[in-house]
Order: sequence, then C-alpha cells, then structure tokens
Amino acid sequence: MFSHGSVLCGAEKAVRTHAARLDATGEFAHCEAGFLNYSEPRIEQVITGLAAEGLREVVVIPYFLVAGKFALGDLPLRIADIKHRLPHLKIILTQGLGGSKKITEALLQMSKPQGLHSALVPGMWPNFSDDCELRDKCPLRGSRYCREHTNPLSPLQDLSPKPVYPLPRDIEWRATGQQPERRILIAAHGSPDAKANDCLVKAADALRNRDEFTQVELAFLDCNEPAIPQALDQLAASHHGSLEIMIIPAFLHPGRHVIIDIPEHIEAARTRHLDVSFILMPYIGASPQITSLLLDKAHHAEEFFA
Repeated sequence: MFSHGSVLCGAEKAVRTHAARLDATGEFAHCEAGFLNYSEPRIEQVITGLAAEGLREVVVIPYFLVAGKFALGDLPLRIADIKHRLPHLKIILTQGLGGSKKITEALLQMSKPQGLHSALVPGMWPNFSDDCELRDKCPLRGSRYCREHTNPLSPLQDLSPKPVYPLPRDIEWRATGQQPERRILIAAHGSPDAKANDCLVKAADALRNRDEFTQVELAFLDCNEPAIPQALDQLAASHHGSLEIMIIPAFLHPGRHVIIDIPEHIEAARTRHLDVSFILMPYIGASPQITSLLLDKAHHAEEFFA
C-alpha cells in the first residue's frame, strides 16, 4: 500500500494498521506500507526488499481517496523507475480508493454516533506521546503531545474524537419528544484538479439520497469551494429547534488536517453559532470498510496505469 506520508508523528498508523489486518488474513505473502515523503520506509525500499526475498509479483494499491498529483503523477513515475531497475518483477499498480461504494458506506458509518467507537478499527488513532518520534517538522513538536515536553500527556489523554452516546442533548429531546435536526458536513482536502473530487461529490450525493439528514454538504480546506468555514456557516443558518452538525473528515490518515486544522474551524464556528451543536466524527480511514476495500483491490488487482 502506497501512501504520501506525514510530518505528524504517528499519522501512518492508519495505513500500517490496514496493512497488518490484510497481512493477518494469510492470503498474501506480504502486506506492507510504503511512503512517498516524510515517513519510512519509502516505496522503493519496500518493493526492492520484496524482490530480494524472491517475490515475483507485487500489487501496489495507492492509499488515496482523490486521484490527484501524487496518485496520478508521482507514483506512476516512481513505479516506472522501479520496473526499469527490477525487470524480472511484475508490478501491478491499481487505481486508488475513491469511487467505491464502500467510501459512501464508511461516511455513513461515521455519521451514526450510536455504537460508533466499538465499530472502528482498533489502534487507528495516534497515542501521541507513545508514537512521538521527535520529527523536526511535526506540528505537535514541543507541545504536551510530544514526549520531549516536561509533562507529556499520557496515551489515555490523546486527541481522538469521542462522540458520546447518548449525545449531550438526547435527554432533553426524549423529554420533549423533539428529535434534533441533523446535518452533515464532509470535510475534504481539495485538489487543484476539481474533477479529482468527483468521487466525494458522488458520495455526498449518495448520502443525500438516503433522506437520513436534512442537509449534506461537501467542503474543502484548500483549492476548491466551498471552504469549510463558509459551509459550516451555511449549514448552521435557518433552523428551527435543536440542530446538530456532524463533521466527517474525508481523510484516510489522522494527520495535521484531521488533528489541528478541521478542529480549529469547528471551534471557530461554535463561537459564531452558540445555539448549534457541532460534533467532530472520526476520519473515514478508521472505518473497517477501508480494510474491506483494500482487500477487494488486492483480490481483483488490475493495472490502472497500463
């Protein structure tokens, strides 16, 4: 499995955990994660090591939701170079994860607080003081989530989102008989190529078609519109009675955007809309649907960059 890598210590836990789950099935000789930048091992190291062990075929699955520059540009070039150096090794480079119905199912799973945490893949959130590698560029370097701090937080005091069921206002709703209006924001990164977001646009449409929420919006941190702050304001407007807005990070890793950027936007929105409940849900990479999707890719490997 090929991923970008992250400057945030422990952010690779997601792809490594999925790789370990696939490896545990015993269906493959090896299942490992390799990275483009920041994290180790690099993709070249992984594939060269597998070839040295005598393997003759390797399936490379891009661990990306959106088919952007890294998945469509950088990775094929790296694989072409490896193929040139290892002509005896068959390398099948598949399509990324976007576009599968299981992405929609992962988003839907994250929209249901009831029993959510018992359904997530264990170990998918960094315990920062344990996973800390003292990376120079880690955005948490020197904070209480860094082990060089004089009083680092314990793993039990990590930053993982903890939606609580019953939700804070459930008792009030049961007493009054009034159920909350629930709206969804899918928070994505964005891409210079707007068409690369088509898989998330389709997933948002699929959630709208289920009629479980009064409104479903897709918004972006960068490159595309609407931006997350504007989308939160729009979702919080024009409501009667109790309103809950669930924010689902459409990210496969718990990196800087999930840990810092999206929560900051939510906290700012809370100060602007005091009568609205904003609930940050886990990122979709923690869903077992992602493991299942990776398994499907491995079982039905097709060369996408022929």
